[in-house]
Amino acid sequence: MQTYLKNPGRTLKKIESILTAWENLAPEDEFHGMNASQFHEAVRPAMEVWERIRVLEMEMAALLQQRLMVDEKCHRLAMSVVSAVRGTREHGPNSPLYAAMGYIPDAAKKAGRPRKSRQADDSSKSFGQN
Repeated sequence: MQTYLKNPGRTLKKIESILTAWENLAPEDEFHGMNASQFHEAVRPAMEVWERIRVLEMEMAALLQQRLMVDEKCHRLAMSVVSAVRGTREHGPNSPLYAAMGYIPDAAKKAGRPRKSRQADDSSKSFGQN
């Protein structure tokens, strides 16, 4: 695969360095049938796409930051609503509403330490003794 396809950012830097060198060191000379300004016009679409990508990346970073801020506010509000549901007599921590919100009702929670069943222990011991 071509290097410019593996690292597209390198292509823009290379175009910019070629253009800068050409404009500064040989502005009147022609290469490949064009002068520096014609080359600049020929590569302008690529440079405009790169600029658009840079702007969109900045917008994306700003939107991600904005999302963090609104998510925090929404999360606090959602937790307040859940706490209010738990605290009402009509619904409470064992209600279908609380369960439908994605929480385990208190009555469905198991207390104590989980233990292995006796049957699972017996079957593993007899496996190696055949």
